Amino acid sequence: MQLSRSKPVGVVGAGSFGTALANLLSVNTDVLLYSRNQELVENLNRFHIHLDIQLSARIHATADLQEIADSCDLILPVVPSVNFREMMQQLGPYLNPYHVLIHG
Repeated sequence: MQLSRSKPVGVVGAGSFGTALANLLSVNTDVLLYSRNQELVENLNRFHIHLDIQLSARIHATADLQEIADSCDLILPVVPSVNFREMMQQLGPYLNPYHVLIHG
C-alpha cells in the first residue's frame, strides 16, 4: 500500500503532545489536527497559536472526525488512554481498510 503524499496527515488530539507532533509533522507535510473543542479549533485556525507555541500555517484544525477520515490516509491518535476507546468508537465508523493508524 502506498500512502498519498498529497493528503494531509491526521492528528487526533490537540493536547500538548498532539500539538507538538502536528507542529513537527508540518515541517514536511500538511496536517489536519482534530480537537473536540470547537472554540479551540477556531482559535487554532485563526491565530495558529496553542499553549503559547506558534504553529505552522500548514496545520489546519477541525472538530469533525469524519473530515479526518475523509481527508487523511495516515492518522495518529494522540489522546489520553482513558479517552482512547471512546474516541475510536467515534472515529471507527468513518475508517476504511486503507487507513493507517499509528498509536504510540
